[in-house]
Amino acid sequence: MKKITKLEIYDKFKCSADQCPFTCCEDWEIEIDLDTYTRWEGNNKISTNLSETVKMNKSKHKSERYIKMNSKKLCPYLSSNQLCTLVLNQGEDYIPLTCRTFPRVINTTDELQELSLSCACPEVVDMFRDIDKAVKFLDGSNTVVPIDSSETELRHAIISLLQKKGYSLRNRILLCFQILLEIRLAPVNQKEILEKYEQEQYLQKVEELWKYSFDKQTTELWKNTFTEVSELFLDIVQNYRRRRKYKEKLKDIADLAEELLEDQEEDSIINYATEYATQFQFSFEQYDKLFEHCLVTKVFANCCSDNVDDTIMAFQIMITEYVMTKYSAFLKYKLSDNSADLYRIFRDYIVVYSRIIEYNMEGMKEFWAESFEEANWEMGYLLLLLG
Repeated sequence: MKKITKLEIYDKFKCSADQCPFTCCEDWEIEIDLDTYTRWEGNNKISTNLSETVKMNKSKHKSERYIKMNSKKLCPYLSSNQLCTLVLNQGEDYIPLTCRTFPRVINTTDELQELSLSCACPEVVDMFRDIDKAVKFLDGSNTVVPIDSSETELRHAIISLLQKKGYSLRNRILLCFQILLEIRLAPVNQKEILEKYEQEQYLQKVEELWKYSFDKQTTELWKNTFTEVSELFLDIVQNYRRRRKYKEKLKDIADLAEELLEDQEEDSIINYATEYATQFQFSFEQYDKLFEHCLVTKVFANCCSDNVDDTIMAFQIMITEYVMTKYSAFLKYKLSDNSADLYRIFRDYIVVYSRIIEYNMEGMKEFWAESFEEANWEMGYLLLLLG
């Protein structure tokens, strides 16, 4: 029998169905597993339309089936009232495994099954909002357990640092990334490096150096950070800003970002950069606990081995989502004349970037490899993004 470790809210999740502001039935490629396809073939009410609802991707070694989206990139089984006609007419057993599972994330080894939830679902983010303390993990009998198995020693260290009290979320992120870079340079010293970052005196010394660096930042440095983040944002959203599913969230802020970067006088971008680096930080900090929960959950789900290169890539994905959410929420809030529901803005962008970045790992790797000499960041780049 496998050992089970699960996110504390895992069993409490319930799909909000037609009340969800982000339907899962649009724009994504939904693979049809063999068991589901076999059921479809054996059901006369479904099989007569398979040529219209299923597309086949064939390669030399295997064939994969996907739901064929309509011209609006919507699933053909999505009803006008945002419910699944397969579930309504045939039952949940007739929807693909992907649809039955999402937003659940299930990682399985020979001895262990880990159960988590994806922040690409707004219901999950709303559940995290209601957790005031550190996110916990449970075993099969719903008893709280630590994440400290020998196979995931590095992951345990990162989660512990992300949940550490007394340090800003920005500095906890920096500490985690510095650990990863040190281990990458000297993997044989991993145990000693992890032990070093368990020492409060050492953490305080590192934080003091960063505090001095951040305190010395000027308007010019704020502008550099804002410009870099703006350019990164435009690169990431260029294929999404006009899609029906994301247009409301991305088009207006992408247009504003372009205007600011093209401003020859630079007055506008300096004003925005200054506000982004100062006043908006205070508004943003009230959601640090929410972002901590999301980051911890992403680490739990995506950093399942002690392979440091894989962990660095996964961590860069998470931090890119974090930075893009913060930046996009700032622009959206400014465009609303500071009158919109700030939590709803943050929640929606957490979902958006969890969908278009987290589920595009290979594309992001290629993007970073083209932008830098290699896909791995240097510490200076992360400092620039978080500055």
